[in-house]
Amino acid sequence: MLLRPMQLASQIFGDLRNGLRLLARRPVFAAAAVLTLAIGAGASSAVFSAVRTVLLAPLPFRDPGRLVTVWDQNLAARIARSPVSDANYADWKRLNRCFSAMAAHDTWAPTLVSGGDPETLTGAVVDSDFFAVLGVQPLIGHGFDRREIASGARPVILSYGLWQRRFGGDPRIIGRSIQFSDRVAAVAGVMPPDFMHPGPDIRGVAVEIWNAKRFQAESDRRNDHLYVIARLKPEIVPEQAQMEMTLLSERLAQQHPENAGYQARVVSLQTDLTGDVKRLLWVSFAAVMCLTLIACANLATLLLSRAAEREREFAIRRAMGAPGWQLVSQSLAECGGIALIGGSLALVLASAGIRTLGAAAAGYIPRMRYLRLDSMVVVVVFSVSLLCSLLCGIAPAMRAARLNPSDSFGDSSRGSSQGRRHKRRSIVFLTADVAFTFMLVVSGALLIESFQALLRVDPGFDASHVWTAEVALPWNRYANDERAANFHRALVERVSQLPAVQAAAASSWLPFRGEAEGLPFYIADRQWGIGVTPKIPTNVVTAGVFPLLKAPLEAGRMLAGSDAAEAPAVVLINEAMARRYWPGSNPLGQRISLTDPSHPDWRTIVGVVGDVRSSLGVPPGPQIYLPLAQYPSGFMYLLIRTQGETPWITEAVRRIMRQMDSAQAIAWAASLDDLRASSLARERFLVWLVGLFGAVAMVLTIVGVYGAMSYAVHLRHREVAIRIALGAHPAEVYRRVLRDGLNPVWMGLAFGLAGIWAIHRILASFLFRVGPGDSLTILAATGTLIAAAIAAIAPSARTASRTDPSEILRID
Repeated sequence: MLLRPMQLASQIFGDLRNGLRLLARRPVFAAAAVLTLAIGAGASSAVFSAVRTVLLAPLPFRDPGRLVTVWDQNLAARIARSPVSDANYADWKRLNRCFSAMAAHDTWAPTLVSGGDPETLTGAVVDSDFFAVLGVQPLIGHGFDRREIASGARPVILSYGLWQRRFGGDPRIIGRSIQFSDRVAAVAGVMPPDFMHPGPDIRGVAVEIWNAKRFQAESDRRNDHLYVIARLKPEIVPEQAQMEMTLLSERLAQQHPENAGYQARVVSLQTDLTGDVKRLLWVSFAAVMCLTLIACANLATLLLSRAAEREREFAIRRAMGAPGWQLVSQSLAECGGIALIGGSLALVLASAGIRTLGAAAAGYIPRMRYLRLDSMVVVVVFSVSLLCSLLCGIAPAMRAARLNPSDSFGDSSRGSSQGRRHKRRSIVFLTADVAFTFMLVVSGALLIESFQALLRVDPGFDASHVWTAEVALPWNRYANDERAANFHRALVERVSQLPAVQAAAASSWLPFRGEAEGLPFYIADRQWGIGVTPKIPTNVVTAGVFPLLKAPLEAGRMLAGSDAAEAPAVVLINEAMARRYWPGSNPLGQRISLTDPSHPDWRTIVGVVGDVRSSLGVPPGPQIYLPLAQYPSGFMYLLIRTQGETPWITEAVRRIMRQMDSAQAIAWAASLDDLRASSLARERFLVWLVGLFGAVAMVLTIVGVYGAMSYAVHLRHREVAIRIALGAHPAEVYRRVLRDGLNPVWMGLAFGLAGIWAIHRILASFLFRVGPGDSLTILAATGTLIAAAIAAIAPSARTASRTDPSEILRID
């Protein structure tokens, strides 16, 4: 019994060696088959790895399916995900009956002084239950203690990366006090290297430090800034939790009128983190599957051609008594050799693709920085390679097993019948080839056109040669409003004196960084309905910000240095706000307040500026601009317009800030052109991916058409020779071959057009100012594919038209 498996294994390895030797004898065929398979398997495995990491793999927390986020949904404004106030969070945590635990967190940008030069970190402020809700423990040290936090202590927990980078991985860091620009804090623990913060900062920049805080229950219920996570009780499902939180929201709205129009919204944490990119990744996966199917169709065409070429060899072996299963085994062994070599090359391509995807998308797709080449990817690569090879090779192998030797000898029409069989099979695969290629090419062309439309959008200002840096002042050292305003004003004045600096200003908001924080506002002599008080993005700026950005003044005046703290309160608005709230009338001189009407802080509108877009793909919305002196803020962005390139500007500003405050650092610095480019990173990623797949698909299709037609002409050489001997003109032969080659192209274009229509709604959601049925784009793609197909068929048609019948018939 032990000999039979050993004999079977020996037979398989012997056939595999023989298959590899046969491939070595046909290097052109082997190279084409291996490269085709490697492209399909490598690309599909890389994108599958991204889909698995981001969408399919469970979050690295205990029982992640029980974790949810809870948002404060603004029903009137149709804002589905709004942060939560301290007071509402406290009531939710105290009164709910569907969660076993609930925690909140907020963003934090501390400046670390210990362990090197001052550095502004990406951090999070959390309550004491945060890590317990997630079900994770520090690698070393301990989590936050509720009693310790209640007593007023503010310990910190470090990320593994920060611990290694700033403190050399010193295990004695636990309990040590480290210096920040505004305080000293003890280190309670260090998180594991694979821990990810489940909050908004996961998109792009990893959170490096956590600070414990007890959030105050007594606060403004519309001061929304907390992000809430919760763990469902074992017997509760998300739908039940949503029903209970809806009822709780209604109770709170009755007790607190400012809650009217708001409702808690429960969302799975997995959905919450991946909802924005789920369609992007699935569309990318669909695109790579099209490419894989094209590769499989090409491989099937190659293997069919190879089987037709070896038909006489198989007939001889069958005539000599070789059993059918042996021919099947040897045919599949050749496919196995293709799978082995192609899979190895596909692994190299998948590894490169994973590194490229991780680097390109880590800034806006959550968990992409955890993308790695692991054992699962290796299994997928070789499984796809083997499956594609066997599926494409099984039909030729089974035909070899059923081959009748008498049909392959002495039949003068053998070449013609082989040509007809090859033609029927090739039509199927070439039609699929062209259909999927057409869909990829059209999709890529539409996305490119959409991306170009985005680039043509006027942002409302001139971003060239504008450099910016984030300046976050610690609140306890700059708690005095006048002190914070004086620091920013002095920084702007000193920076403006640097050589090659044309202008400097400061703003609490930047274009291409999302909308500013929305504040409720009220108009004098106008009443809002209950629960419909609008929130308008509100920005704090210095006087020179709009001249620096070259944003136009549409009415009234700009802010000036005379708009000091003791001067009458003034405000600027943008055109979008003027159109929405004062349509057909003049907003200048109107008064608005950013506080409750019972205690208003009336501000007079003195000017209307042009719309400055927060995003190129979104129409500009209302904006309010307040002078820094009248509405001080510790968090500002420094803006500098320079003459030409100034690579030294970052270090110069950093030096000035250290002279003003030795514990202060720049959080990050970039040009507005860089911010504009990064704001389009998601669109650029999809354009790059689908465009690349479309280009590769085009090349594969051209190679497939060329190979199929070349071999078809080779198999039908006797038929062509007879036609020419009977008087057929070479031009007629040329046209006939060209027509036969274009038949699957026409069918493929028809199926491809139907495919575009089937996915037009999905495609439209990724397009900007371009429709999925754009006729010019479709006609251009059609013309390109037809021209490419003609170019691929022409050499074979030319070879057929130049056939010498006397030579061919003499050889036969």
